[in-house]
Amino acid sequence: MDSVKQIRAKLDLLKRELHSPAYKLSWTLPEDTLLEGWLSRGDQRMSEVIYGAWKNGTKIVAWQDQRQLNAWNAAYSGQNLNPDFYTNCPHHANEDFPWEHISETVRKKYFYRDYQRSLDGETHTDCRDDYDPCGIPPTFAATRREYPGIYWKCPEVKQRKKSN
Repeated sequence: MDSVKQIRAKLDLLKRELHSPAYKLSWTLPEDTLLEGWLSRGDQRMSEVIYGAWKNGTKIVAWQDQRQLNAWNAAYSGQNLNPDFYTNCPHHANEDFPWEHISETVRKKYFYRDYQRSLDGETHTDCRDDYDPCGIPPTFAATRREYPGIYWKCPEVKQRKKSN
């Protein structure tokens, strides 16, 4: 994830270069993006940071009026954690990802490939155009057979032949 300084530089460039009524530029404040990054990339230890930030007086109601980055930084310090770990450190295939304790539906290998693509500046192809197995189709095969159709946006699940 970009640093707050990098995000500001990119926003400044966009504000400078986009001067047309055809464009409407809106953005999230870099500090809010930082908080969103912490929360979305946080592992189980993040719960104590959130609790500590709340005890330090911050709220997650509307970012601009309750942001209080000092309260968040103090909460990180109280847990001996570095917030940069969640937003600016590279990740490796053999480490535990923050969400692994929640669900195994989407395969780790898929997420890691997607992460590697982002580092190479590549975008992910739409799996409807170029099927890249994420793990969802096999996990929900029975449900998808029961409710087939366009809603899944994945390749159809083939009916297994019954053996006699």
